Amino acid sequence: MEELLKQFLTELKEFRHEVNDQFVKLDHRLDAMEHRIDKVEERFDALEHRIDKVEERFDALESRIDKVDDRLDTIEQKLGDLGEEVRNLTVEFRSHFKHVETALEQQQKVFEVVSDELKGQRIDIEYLASKTGRHDIEINNLVKRLQL
Repeated sequence: MEELLKQFLTELKEFRHEVNDQFVKLDHRLDAMEHRIDKVEERFDALEHRIDKVEERFDALESRIDKVDDRLDTIEQKLGDLGEEVRNLTVEFRSHFKHVETALEQQQKVFEVVSDELKGQRIDIEYLASKTGRHDIEINNLVKRLQL
């Protein structure tokens, strides 16, 4: 029995060494796993950092797009105002053009009347000049006869 006990103790010691060796191996494997998990966590942290930067860039881009939208709205409003001003100026120019056109038509009528009057006076002047010329000839003939 003693021998059995010794044998049992020996086997138990061997078993304990084997279990201890397996625990050491398991501990090494767990350390390796922990190291790998730490690397994975580092990579996730780096990835999270990159995602945060991408989100910041998207936020900045969104802000810039909002500013562009605001500028486009302002430009659209100014174009609408400019279109209204152009329409108002067009109406005003038409009104002025009609006024100038009416004034020109009145001036044209005045020029026609003055032209007709001048034509009539020229005819009268020519008639009177021809009569004066005939009278001058007659007076000249009379003077010559009297001198003779």
